[in-house]
Amino acid sequence: PEELPRLLEMHVRRLAVAPTPMAETIVIGPEEQRIPVEFSTSAIMLDGRAANVTFLFDITHRKAVEEGLRMSEARFRSLIESAPDGVVILRWPVILFINPRAASMLGSHDPATLIGTRLTDHMMPEETAAAEARIEQNYREGGTSAPREYRGRDPEGRPLAAHDPEGDG
Repeated sequence: PEELPRLLEMHVRRLAVAPTPMAETIVIGPEEQRIPVEFSTSAIMLDGRAANVTFLFDITHRKAVEEGLRMSEARFRSLIESAPDGVVILRWPVILFINPRAASMLGSHDPATLIGTRLTDHMMPEETAAAEARIEQNYREGGTSAPREYRGRDPEGRPLAAHDPEGDG
């Protein structure tokens, strides 16, 4: 029942513009169970009259897998965000993810302010060159090098050190 307004809106839009190739909704099964479905509808002429053909696909399994993945990602994010160590995920040198501890180490109270910035902006120039050389070596040799410590400065100029345990930059 809660899907009816949305489905009616889709129907009106389909009549006014163009059909939506695929959409999702919930149908009530014979035993009153809620079944998530994906559907597509096509307008046809049947015996000289307009009609619709609708194909329904049960997506119960897919929804369960998606929910399991969401829960797993939430647990992983919670673990990483509450870790006592700084964790940074990079597409060298751009920060894609940084947990609160690492953001704090770099002088920020809000990790979101560092997303999209360059990690190299927080490193000493000679450390940047060394990190870039290690990453190039790892790509070339298909492995990781020995762990290394990097030196940098926080926004107030205080020195800081970070340890790269995997040796991949």
